[in-house]
Amino acid sequence: MKRKTDSAIRRGLIFLSREQRANGSFFSLTSEKKNNLENGTHHRSTFPASLILSCLSGLADFKEVGIVRKKAAGFLLGQKSDFWSFNYWERGSSDEKEAPYPDDLDDTFSALFAIHGYDQKIIKGRDMGKIVTLLTATEKKEGGPYATWLVPRNADKKWRDIDLAVNSNVASFLASQDVHLDSMDSLVESAVRKNEFISPYYYSQHSVIYFISRFYKGKYVKKIVDDIISKKRRDGGWGNVLETAFCVSALFNFGCDLEIVEASIAYLLKNESKWKKAYPFIIELVKGGNNHYSGAPALTAAFVLEALGKARSSRIRNDSFKSANRNSETKREMIHERIIRKTTDIFPQSKGCAYSALSKQAKKMSESYYAKNITLLPYEFHKSLDIAISSRIGSYAIEEFGVANLLGWIAYSAYDDFYDGEGKASELPAANLCLLELTAIFMKHAAGNKDFLSLFHEIMISIEDANLWEMENCRASLSGNGFHLPKRLPAYSDYSRLADRSMGHALGPIAIASMLGFKKRSSAMNGIVGMFRCYIIAKQLNDDAHDWEEDIRNGSLTPVVCMILKIWRKKNKNRTEINLSKDIRTFQEIFWYQVIGIVCKDILSYAAKAREQLGRLDMVENKDFFDRMIEKEENSAKKAIEERSNTLDFIRSFDS
Repeated sequence: MKRKTDSAIRRGLIFLSREQRANGSFFSLTSEKKNNLENGTHHRSTFPASLILSCLSGLADFKEVGIVRKKAAGFLLGQKSDFWSFNYWERGSSDEKEAPYPDDLDDTFSALFAIHGYDQKIIKGRDMGKIVTLLTATEKKEGGPYATWLVPRNADKKWRDIDLAVNSNVASFLASQDVHLDSMDSLVESAVRKNEFISPYYYSQHSVIYFISRFYKGKYVKKIVDDIISKKRRDGGWGNVLETAFCVSALFNFGCDLEIVEASIAYLLKNESKWKKAYPFIIELVKGGNNHYSGAPALTAAFVLEALGKARSSRIRNDSFKSANRNSETKREMIHERIIRKTTDIFPQSKGCAYSALSKQAKKMSESYYAKNITLLPYEFHKSLDIAISSRIGSYAIEEFGVANLLGWIAYSAYDDFYDGEGKASELPAANLCLLELTAIFMKHAAGNKDFLSLFHEIMISIEDANLWEMENCRASLSGNGFHLPKRLPAYSDYSRLADRSMGHALGPIAIASMLGFKKRSSAMNGIVGMFRCYIIAKQLNDDAHDWEEDIRNGSLTPVVCMILKIWRKKNKNRTEINLSKDIRTFQEIFWYQVIGIVCKDILSYAAKAREQLGRLDMVENKDFFDRMIEKEENSAKKAIEERSNTLDFIRSFDS
């Protein structure tokens, strides 16, 4: 199958190279007859080049693709305005003169996504400043969603539409920059609830879902996937090769396995002759109440090639895994699902409102991206131990500790929201029930161990002390566009408060070590506690560095926010009021010029301490899981340092 797929991909790439014009663009065909585009009018648009360039990003190891991508990228860079906006029509073409359109976000962000996928170094920090300005000019509200057309705010209402597909293309590019907006997820989730994946600019719902799949990772992924699969036909396709390519790529983007689309890949290979046909894709013009449909043979071929490339990559990955690794992952998945089921079974909905609310919260938490990091931590710790030691504790207790860890996260997530003024009092009874059940689990399995009881008591008290200290010292009262700056900012000193409030995460491993006979003051127990404390500090500093703007707008005085405010205060000694609309730019400069380096240095320092503690844990035979856990925080800090120069360019661009 791999050889057959590779040969088909090469033939498709040769076809694309022949379809590509000398300047790197591709013709499109437009007709009122959606089933007869072949006889349609030729047009010169930037859009096909953008989409084709992004479709080919996963086929870079084919030598035939290099020239096509280079020419397409060169063409697109020649089409951008000074503000990095793009038009649907090729600039200077007869199409632009006969049917002029304003520049728009759909073409702009499709081109930006493709260019970034081709070479991440092309778009600099100063360019991002201009790109953000385009979004600011079109936002419905701060943070989106965004109107389609780049027109004055007083333009006719028809130019101010909010479109699902267009915003999905904006979100795809932002996601490539590690920027994720809740407004985009909300737009998608509203469409899922209504089952309306529609756009006035696109012919089919499948194309809209394809664009969504390039960025959306939210709670409705499974529902979208189930909907796509339910519409697959007996031949493995979704009507034609273009629609099938959309669906196959979307399923891969949503994380589906190769087995789900095997029949669809066979359908695409069987219908290779139809790759060179233009199918309706864009609703380009509307004249006299009639739609004009646009597509291109090159576009059809490119979308099919993208789907085949994803299947090929998936097959290579699958082949590279050893069966032991596959079995291990399957086991992890089964344990995770059992833990989720056990957690929800504790709180049957029939028992009352609090139990019902808790069951929903447990399900929501289980669907989050980080769910397995929570549920499987005790299992991973137990598995890392010398088998001669770990075999003394059964899997039942380990899974129960996973349940307890999930219960703790549910409880303290609710408490944190409440402390921040964002939670609901109605969620507190459910959070209290979680803590009761968590305590019951640990008492059932480790109550006979005095050392564990002492540590459990200390940790639970330290959590509450840290939360109380934070509420009393780390909240500024918001008023108007800002807040009053306290005379004394909270002193975090060695960041121990950060570790105290999250040490519940380590209770599972601590309970396991206690049950295996390791005393409270033993070097092994000190190592476990020390490793988790240092890791938690590194992780929390990382989170605070990423979220500092949101935190400062909410009046949350995190360590990173305090660093910024201390520097700001030295230059503004007579000011006691923060005006966020005016001061945020100064805060950004302070953060990127002065604070980010300090924070990243501290993150790397605490990560190194966590790694040092891990290295001394002789009881942990296989340290891979915890190495990766610590390495993630190190890599995040190193990436922030590397991106600092780009961000400074971005800030300076507002001064130019």
